[in-house]
Amino acid sequence: MPRPAIGNHPTAMSLFGAIMFGLYDRERTGRGSKVSTSLLASGVWANACDLQAKICNATFPDRAIGTNPVNPLIHGYRSRDGKVFLLVQLDPECEFPRLCAGLGAAELATNPLFATVESRTRHAAELFAILQSQFESRDLAELRAMFREHDIKWSTLPKIDEVVADAQVRDCGAFVDFALPGGGKIQTINSPVFVSGGKKRAPAPAPEIGAHTREVLRELGYTDDAIDAMAKSGAVAT
Repeated sequence: MPRPAIGNHPTAMSLFGAIMFGLYDRERTGRGSKVSTSLLASGVWANACDLQAKICNATFPDRAIGTNPVNPLIHGYRSRDGKVFLLVQLDPECEFPRLCAGLGAAELATNPLFATVESRTRHAAELFAILQSQFESRDLAELRAMFREHDIKWSTLPKIDEVVADAQVRDCGAFVDFALPGGGKIQTINSPVFVSGGKKRAPAPAPEIGAHTREVLRELGYTDDAIDAMAKSGAVAT
């Protein structure tokens, strides 16, 4: 289970960075900029290691859904057609009765076992089993329509390869082409900071070990003879 605000916090930092870029550019040029970020692009950025690995054809083990949740109203479930989704009821006093009505089991909301936060916590295993059986008897399309009709907060939980192939992820600018040193290109994760009027620097491969040793040591005042001597002794790599 992800912790709360795992997307909101990185997105706020991305927007802060975009604003600072815009202010810096205005100070230098006198022109304002339209700055933006994206909750989706920031989420991709926060999960860049896994997604980049998938772009490079990595494989990942399936993650199982927990079977003993402390709070069954904020938990992952599987539909009849095998789709995994996250139920998120942050205001259960209002939302739980709506969920029960949508499932055709309005009596659950007034059942003494589940009528209060305390009772739902004590009987979490029983409530989880009931909800799980309800969701597993319906395809995701049916659940999606019910969730919309009854104003239930939820989200699909796509697998990593589904995220990489998602059209919306690509449309929001979360991926960018990356030129490989030996020719060809792949896609890599784009930074979620967008500033109008400025061209974002294209990603480049990391330098080889020692690629800039001479330039750095010259900046520090070393002569070429001194650098050659350090390289010959193995003190530095060039």
